[in-house]
Amino acid sequence: MPAALRTALFLALALPLVAATAPPAAAQKPRPVGNAQKQPKSMWDDGYFKDAAVGDFVEYVNAAGKVVQRKKVAAVGDRTATVVLSTESGGKMMEFPNAYVFDGPDDPNRAAREAAFDDVSTREETVKVAGKELKCTVKEFKSKFGPNQGQVTRTEWYSKQVPFDGLVKSEHKRLGTMTLSKFQYKKAPKE
Repeated sequence: MPAALRTALFLALALPLVAATAPPAAAQKPRPVGNAQKQPKSMWDDGYFKDAAVGDFVEYVNAAGKVVQRKKVAAVGDRTATVVLSTESGGKMMEFPNAYVFDGPDDPNRAAREAAFDDVSTREETVKVAGKELKCTVKEFKSKFGPNQGQVTRTEWYSKQVPFDGLVKSEHKRLGTMTLSKFQYKKAPKE
C-alpha cells in the first residue's frame, strides 16, 4: 500500500477517535496563537486590554492614503489577548498573530531611559477621524543627541477613544506620516 494512502487511511480512522476523547469545547481554555509575549501587569490594569473586545481594530494609512498597518483583537482571556497585526510588505498585507500575557513586572527604568533620549512636550488638540471628533494629547519629541539634537524628530497624537495604545497620528522625521483611517472600540470610555 502506498505511503500516501496509508497516511490518509490512518487520519480517517484516528481523527474521529481523537475528537471523541477530547474534552468539550466549553471546558477548553482558548490557546494563545504563537509564543505569548510577557507584558507588565500594569498594561492590563491601567491600559486598554482590560476593556478589549474581540473585533476591536485600528487601521492606519500613509500620506498617500495607502493602508500600511492594521491591528485587530482576535481573542481576549484572563489577562491574555491575541492581536493580529497586518503590515504592508512588498505590496501585500502580511498578517502576524501576537499573543500577550499581562502578568510581568513593570520596568522601573523605562521612564528614565526614554527621558534620556528625548525631551517631550504635550498639548491638547481635537482631530477628526472617520467622522468622529477625537480629543487628543499631542506629544512632540525633541532629540537630545546626534545630528537632530534640539529638533522635533516625531509628533504623535493619542486619544482614549481609540483602542490599543490610542495612536491617532504619527509624524516621524525619517519614517513619514501614519494616520488612523478606521477604528472600532466597543467599550470605549465616555468623554
